[in-house]
Amino acid sequence: MLVSELAPAIGYPHVHAFLVEVLDMQFSDVRAMLQLPHPEIGIKSACNFAIVSSLCNLISGISTTVYKPRNLLNEVASKCGSGRAFRELVRDYFPYAPPGSVDFSEELYKLCRNPMAHSAGLIDAPAPVVAFTRILHGVHDDIGWTDNELEDLERRDRPQFNLPHPGIVIDSARWTLHCDSFYFDVIEMLRRLNADATQMRAAENRFTQAVYNWRR
Repeated sequence: MLVSELAPAIGYPHVHAFLVEVLDMQFSDVRAMLQLPHPEIGIKSACNFAIVSSLCNLISGISTTVYKPRNLLNEVASKCGSGRAFRELVRDYFPYAPPGSVDFSEELYKLCRNPMAHSAGLIDAPAPVVAFTRILHGVHDDIGWTDNELEDLERRDRPQFNLPHPGIVIDSARWTLHCDSFYFDVIEMLRRLNADATQMRAAENRFTQAVYNWRR
């Protein structure tokens, strides 16, 4: 399913059009990667790194378009660092803070978003190890999800599968990021953002004025 169907901006036509015209395509790219690997046609890669990178890019993109830090909502355009916007969106709307995190939004930015964007996924030596892994269906644990299986996972009204792990698990030795669950976490984050009438009214006002990226 398209993210504009899973997390619609009902009552905010300009925001909804943005979801359709911009975010649908980008979330669909991630959804396609979740259907890998397919070794029978020569695709052995599960695209773990690419999935996480794309999802962090989407969080960052949403944080400077649909979302805006609360103390800046009365402005159409604002000076604000993209890192701050990313962290505040995660803090305000990500569906959970993993047990073991101290400052989850800051940690997600430092361990996943910033290294992916600037240093080929490498993080500082003292930082925790971050493992990107997949949760594949036990019936076919050597290939990715089918389109129908993903749709069952996406739709709240008819869940057929329960993913056994949350998107991010933290212990003393490492972060484990389960790419499949993280995809659904980001969709849920967008749902929660779209349910905030204050944020949506502000975004609709900006988009009506053709201000889609509010950073200046």
